[in-house]
Amino acid sequence: MEPQPREIYLPGPMTIRVWNLGARWFASSGGREAVGATPCEAVGRLLLGWDGARVMPRPSAEEALLDIAQKVLDRETLAPTGNAAFDIREVPVWLLRDALEAAYLAGRRAAEG
Repeated sequence: MEPQPREIYLPGPMTIRVWNLGARWFASSGGREAVGATPCEAVGRLLLGWDGARVMPRPSAEEALLDIAQKVLDRETLAPTGNAAFDIREVPVWLLRDALEAAYLAGRRAAEG
């Protein structure tokens, strides 16, 4: 099941959606998004982008997959090394679910783009 975002209404026409995925929080508004360890950090990073201090560009599909692999699955790379000890490993089902959910949401945000 997809996480249900919470909406934050600010003075004026701005609405920020906030949701969590695993241990990370996401905030999005007006086609921009940010990630943080807490809801406040994610919203703060998003708001910094509004005044030009920090704009988060949309990653390519390959960059998004690598980011998910690094942050959710703790993998440095997705490139095969030819060494089974590095290339094959067990992944707990809850981490697999988090990674799949992150990939789904990234694809959905890119499609809404």
